[in-house]
Amino acid sequence: MRNKLQLLVCCHKFDKNIRTNYPYLPIQVGKDLHPDLDLGFINDNQGDNISAKNSGWNELTAIYWGWKNINNVDYLGLCHYRRYFDVDWDKLSIDDYMKDCDIVTVQNIIGYEMNMNRTGLISSVSQEDFYIYLDTMITIHPEHKQKIIDYFYNYNKFVPFNMFVASKEIFDSYCKFIFPVLNAVEAKIKPHSYSRLKRVIGYMGEWSLGVFILCYGLRVKEVPYILCDDVNYMSPIKYGKVDILKWRLKTWKKTLGHKVENVPVPDDVRIALKNDGIILESI
Repeated sequence: MRNKLQLLVCCHKFDKNIRTNYPYLPIQVGKDLHPDLDLGFINDNQGDNISAKNSGWNELTAIYWGWKNINNVDYLGLCHYRRYFDVDWDKLSIDDYMKDCDIVTVQNIIGYEMNMNRTGLISSVSQEDFYIYLDTMITIHPEHKQKIIDYFYNYNKFVPFNMFVASKEIFDSYCKFIFPVLNAVEAKIKPHSYSRLKRVIGYMGEWSLGVFILCYGLRVKEVPYILCDDVNYMSPIKYGKVDILKWRLKTWKKTLGHKVENVPVPDDVRIALKNDGIILESI
């Protein structure tokens, strides 16, 4: 039977707030890494999967699983076991809800700096990792080069958490856009020993959703999200309209006339990568 909407709920442990009613479909991620843990949900090691990568790829293993294994659905999306869109999906017509947009995301984070996505991703990974990722993305998607550069140097909105809802066609297009990039990056970068930095690919995946949206010119509907803790459901998390206007005005004044068109790779980073046997191809 074909469903109108399916929302994967990414889970790695039990939590009483996990939603199991329609349209939610909990999926246990990292099952290959924790075969003895059974949450009673669909596992991300069934069918075509990358479950074994979950410790470094995070929710991307659930997104990949949805891409490869869910076909009988019109709209597909992803939530987290404690983060949900502030939308009563079962009380609306998904066709009507999506008629004025191509994709639903969490309300974007707006920063003062037009290169906020560059500085944000570098702070989560490393300079070398960032430039390898950017170079690889441009190499694989040269037709989108300027928009990729724009996202990291000329743009002040960040789409967090890899939470989104879209038609299955757009969901699949996102996966076809980003997984070749992440696989190629994983083959190039040097492994990190710190536990947080072992999730480099996961961070890159989170930043990639906004890149995809910008490159394809998708119409976005931004909604607040509800964060659930172990005790209570918290209020929807959103930004006030006045704050957003102030941020946009300050950013516009600060960055007027400073659009970046060529990536300024620091000399020390380029030399360091060359010493590691890594040559940037497209930047």
